[in-house]
Amino acid sequence: MNNQKKILLIAPFSKPEMTSWLIARAFSYIGLSAERFDYRHLAMTYGAEQMNQMLKAEIQKLPGGSLCLILKGDLIDPTIFEGRWDLKRAAWLFDFDAFEPHEWFRKLGRWMTAVFLMCYPWVEKLREFGVNAFFLPQATDSLIYMPVQNVQPTCHVAFIGTHKPGRYEILRRVNEKFNLEVWGEQWKPAGFKLGIPAYLDEFNLACSKAMIVLNITSSPDWPIYEKTFSQRIYMAASCQACILTDKIPGMNEFFAPGEIFEYEPDNLLEQIEILIKDEKLRKAAGRAARMRVLKEHQYVHRIKEMLPCLGLSPYALRNSRA
Repeated sequence: MNNQKKILLIAPFSKPEMTSWLIARAFSYIGLSAERFDYRHLAMTYGAEQMNQMLKAEIQKLPGGSLCLILKGDLIDPTIFEGRWDLKRAAWLFDFDAFEPHEWFRKLGRWMTAVFLMCYPWVEKLREFGVNAFFLPQATDSLIYMPVQNVQPTCHVAFIGTHKPGRYEILRRVNEKFNLEVWGEQWKPAGFKLGIPAYLDEFNLACSKAMIVLNITSSPDWPIYEKTFSQRIYMAASCQACILTDKIPGMNEFFAPGEIFEYEPDNLLEQIEILIKDEKLRKAAGRAARMRVLKEHQYVHRIKEMLPCLGLSPYALRNSRA
C-alpha cells in the first residue's frame, strides 16, 4: 500500500492566471507535486453540499501527515476534516477589502493547523479568536511575469486593475496631462485608452509598453492596511516595470528605496513628470525591482516560509512515508 504523504491544493483553478496555479507551480519547483481540487467549479456544478462531500472523500483517502492547503475557501465546510487530525491543515486568505476578518474564515481557521493572511493587521485579530495565524504576503512567478524584450513605450502611464470607487478620479487627473492606458475589468468608456483585462502575456506586454506602471490601492471602501497590498505590485516588479504607487505603510520592508516609487495625492502629477523625464532612473528602478522579486518575492519563497509554521519541511513531504 502506498503511504506516501501528499499535498492536496484546494482552490479555484478555472483560469490559468489564478494565484492557485502560481502556487501549484511553486510546489513543483521544489520537487513537490500538489493534487488539485477545484472546489469553486465543483460547487457551481453540483452545489456546495455535494462539493463538500466530494472533498471529504478525498480527504479521507489521504495518508497521515499529508498537507491540505486551502486557498480562500469561502464555500468549505470545515467539519469535513473531523477525525483527520493526523493531517496538516492550512488555509491562505488573500482578501483585505474589509475592516474585519470574514466570519466564515474565522470558523474555518479554528479547524486549521495554521492559517496565513496577506492582511497584516488581521493576524492578531484572528489570534484573539484562538486561530493559529501567520502573516504571509502574496508573491509572483518570475518565469511567467517577465519583461518583454525590444518593446518601445506606447504610453506614459499604464494602470492595470479592476474599476474601484476612487480610482476613476485619480486616473482622470493623470489622463488630462499624460498619455494613459487602462487595462482591466469593469471599466466603461470614460475618455481613457482602454485595453483588455491584462493577464499573463498581456500583463507583461502592458507593463513593458508603459514608461510608468501606476498602482492605486486607495478606495473609499478599501482600507489601507500596513504591509498589505495586492500581488499586482510583485507582478509588475517581476516585469521590470517602473512602479509608482500610493503610499502603503511598511512598503519599505518589501522593496528598498529606488526600487519602487511612492506618491502623495497632491504630488502625483509632479512625480510622473519627474520619472518621464529620467529614463535612466526608470530603467534602474525596474531592474532593481525585478532583482528584489528574484531574491525574495516569488511563491517558492512563500512556500518555504509556510512549511515551518506547519512543522514541515520540503523534505518531509518528498519521498517520505506516514
